[in-house]
Amino acid sequence: MNLGHIHLLQKDKTKAIEWYQKSIPLWEDITDFFSDMESDYLDLKMEEKSISKAMYQEILEELKREL
Repeated sequence: MNLGHIHLLQKDKTKAIEWYQKSIPLWEDITDFFSDMESDYLDLKMEEKSISKAMYQEILEELKREL
């Protein structure tokens, strides 16, 4: 997940999603994965780094669709 965050913060959404997808199977509980993704948005102050909440939500929805 952290590698996904790094790519997202570098404005590479495609690579970020790729790493998020790779990290999902490492989680025992998918609910925890998405909960941590939500809290990371705030903890990493992504909005201050020009990652909009709407765009982040789109990424989360795309990840959920692919499950």
